[in-house]
Amino acid sequence: MTPHHLHAIANLWSLIAAWPNLLSGSHTLREADDADRGTLQAWRPGSGVQGGGQGDQILDAILRTGGRGFDAYEQRMQHTRGTLMWLAERLDLPIPFRLPTDEVLRAFLTAVPTLRPAVALDLAMHIGDEDRRTRTLLGLGHDGVLLEKIRCPHCDTSGSLAIRTSNPTHAQRIVVCSLRTCTRGAIPSIWSRDQIRQLITSPQKAA
Repeated sequence: MTPHHLHAIANLWSLIAAWPNLLSGSHTLREADDADRGTLQAWRPGSGVQGGGQGDQILDAILRTGGRGFDAYEQRMQHTRGTLMWLAERLDLPIPFRLPTDEVLRAFLTAVPTLRPAVALDLAMHIGDEDRRTRTLLGLGHDGVLLEKIRCPHCDTSGSLAIRTSNPTHAQRIVVCSLRTCTRGAIPSIWSRDQIRQLITSPQKAA
């Protein structure tokens, strides 16, 4: 599998891993909004129409609309969903969008091996952008964990390799070089776990 495909797979797994936190954040915010709405209703007796004052009119408006504030989590989910639909159409992928978004992401994972390298890289870039924005909103760091005392087989820098930990199957996790200057054919250096295991035990530097 090419580096282009590996980047797409790593980014998809990273977004899949972050997705439940996004759902949880939106759910928590909705519960907080509902609790605030209930507090307003309990605090002001009557319908508000009888009072006739400006304060009553404002409270009526809040209660009528549910008192919902800006939900950045929901907006992020909708944006990602829209990006996925656009990608599926652009790449001509038969993705079943009747499914929840996390399952849609897994459907993209299934499709990755069938893509041409350039198409896989295009997918990797867009999914990577959605993943970065999602993790920034949630306050989550990158899913890469540095492998200390192990030299990158391409740039020969110690401690620069990081394993992408989002894939729940350890044997299928992907390893990247964290240095932006370490590239292979203009693509950030990346390997499957089997590839990196072979390279770090071989005296030959990666091409």
